[in-house]
Amino acid sequence: MSGRYEPPTVRVEPSYLSVHIGDMVELRCIATGYPEPRLEWSGPRGSLPGDADVHDGLLRFRVSYGEQQGEYQCTATSSAGDATAVSTVVIEGKNQRFNRKTKYYYYM
Repeated sequence: MSGRYEPPTVRVEPSYLSVHIGDMVELRCIATGYPEPRLEWSGPRGSLPGDADVHDGLLRFRVSYGEQQGEYQCTATSSAGDATAVSTVVIEGKNQRFNRKTKYYYYM
């Protein structure tokens, strides 16, 4: 691909995820383009959960409170342009909270 620029394209798998408090969320950002794009994740209200782990386009975190529900965006950026894809995370029973120390759920 020498000398040819291709703007990034990006997708997130899955694009919709229904989870419960205590579940592990795994969202994969898959991007193409030349030069190879840099990937960046953002979550609802702009930030990721405090325990989020991002590695090679994979975003992982354990659902511990209802405010983690919403849209998670992956943006692929290179000198040829940028592209964004979204995954929606819906938390069932989001009035529960997970206490990481005791490993129990409680209701608000």
